[in-house]
Amino acid sequence: KGVLVDHHGIANTLQWRREEYDMTEQDISLHLFSYVFDGCVTSLFTPLLSGACVLLTTDDEAKDVLALKRKIARYKVSHMIIVPSLYRVLLEVMTADDAKSLRIVTFAGEAVTPDLLELSQIICPSAELVNEYGPTENSVATTILRHLNEKERITIGHPIRNTKVFVLHGNQMQPIGAAGELCISGAGLARGYYKQ
Repeated sequence: KGVLVDHHGIANTLQWRREEYDMTEQDISLHLFSYVFDGCVTSLFTPLLSGACVLLTTDDEAKDVLALKRKIARYKVSHMIIVPSLYRVLLEVMTADDAKSLRIVTFAGEAVTPDLLELSQIICPSAELVNEYGPTENSVATTILRHLNEKERITIGHPIRNTKVFVLHGNQMQPIGAAGELCISGAGLARGYYKQ
């Protein structure tokens, strides 16, 4: 499906990420996503807007944990956005020395589990773990939870700047902890779907 994302929506997300992650020209961000995936926008442009370096991967390298391990160690990668399942496999082949440059690892696209956080603490204890959630329909990022650890409840966190989230059942707002549909409003909302 083609999501009609306005420039102001993605600009809001990128400006928020630039300020949130505070990258500098000393940082190197590993880019793992295909250009057809919405996460490509945040993974590629956040570091560039911050003056940081983007380390590109080929499609084959992005699926090869040994190649990723070598890139992280060789180029002293400080940031990356990664799906939790790939990060788990990557941790299984990395040593603490390989991972020592990692400063921030941002999870997206899948649920994060406490055992993954425990494994990360063993292999790269100095890396801050972050959970970002958001559909393409809200310009990629909607909520964030920083400083994940296995001792605290893992959630999708709080809304990013210029965004609000609501848990509804029909038109009724749900109390904290109740099930419902997550509804989003704010600057990032797309106009709809192409030809629909």
